[in-house]
Amino acid sequence: MLPIASGLSGSAGAVIRRCAASLLLAWAAAIPAIADEAPASPPAATPPAAAAPSVTPAPVMVPAAPFTWTVYRQNADDPSRAPVIHRLVGSVHLLPESAYPLPSGLQAAYAETTGLILETDPSALEEPEFQKNFLEAARAPAGLKASIEPALYEQLQQRSAQLQMTAAVATCEPFRAWFCALSLELYRLQGQGVSGELGLDRHFYRAALRDERSVRWLEEPGTQLAIFTTMNDAQSAQFLAATLQGMGEPAGDPAELLRQWRSNDQPAMERSVTEMKRDYPDPYERILGARNRAWLPRLEALFGESKPLLVVVGAAHLLGPDGLPAQLAARGWTVTPVNATEAAPIRLPPKPLLLPVGTATK
Repeated sequence: MLPIASGLSGSAGAVIRRCAASLLLAWAAAIPAIADEAPASPPAATPPAAAAPSVTPAPVMVPAAPFTWTVYRQNADDPSRAPVIHRLVGSVHLLPESAYPLPSGLQAAYAETTGLILETDPSALEEPEFQKNFLEAARAPAGLKASIEPALYEQLQQRSAQLQMTAAVATCEPFRAWFCALSLELYRLQGQGVSGELGLDRHFYRAALRDERSVRWLEEPGTQLAIFTTMNDAQSAQFLAATLQGMGEPAGDPAELLRQWRSNDQPAMERSVTEMKRDYPDPYERILGARNRAWLPRLEALFGESKPLLVVVGAAHLLGPDGLPAQLAARGWTVTPVNATEAAPIRLPPKPLLLPVGTATK
């Protein structure tokens, strides 16, 4: 089960919420029109100040391949034979348009491989049968109001009014609290200019289809769905409470998260993952730890093939002792970070955005 403390605050809580939201974005087509009211931009608390003159930032030396590793193993039977070199890339699943064009090292990682491995099957997520099952699993037999405490229901109403999402409560009513929580995150994301369609996973998936490359994955969509459907009512309500609370927190500033990824600031991102493991061990195990271990045999089998592969998974899966690079190295693979740099500006978004760090689909 996934007991989520009602106070999922701070950077660790932000990682959990954004990991969950990133999964939701893959399923967005199955969500009712809860986000249709999302404003083109978040409502301003005060009138905007006069725009400053536009200044183009001077290019600086930045990582050309953020969150990227090479992975290979020497042929034990023939050490003189050149090994097949694979690329492992940490994805940000939600990006703004300002994140493109991608850094040159990420483009090179795609060009130097011939097959793509994702967390899950993007095409399966779009199937009507999967979307139907998703909605059925999200339904609350007696409705949302009957499954959560009155105080939490009142908090939902108040927060929805603050967000100018007047139909939120009515839209949430047939569903379980976890689904309502994810829908609120989706609403906020759509109102802040980020898109799952601009995430690295989708970018490389479209490129692979265009180039007629093989696309495979590490887990089935139903495995991801079970992260939420196995919550009981109390856990589901705690997740909703944490989401409502987190909507007012400064922790995990989205521009800062994008900066961490683009500047390859792995220590900063790893601190959040470490806090998540320490403070919320059960969510950490369900969202990151257990899935990493389940992926390893599949990854090793794929890496044993004769063609170079590009593996794109959420960046949080690649950090710390439980991360895929550390786990692969412990199994005898040579795992090396790519440290190439290039002269380019770090293009931060022009307005606050919410960007998750971690798990994706298959």
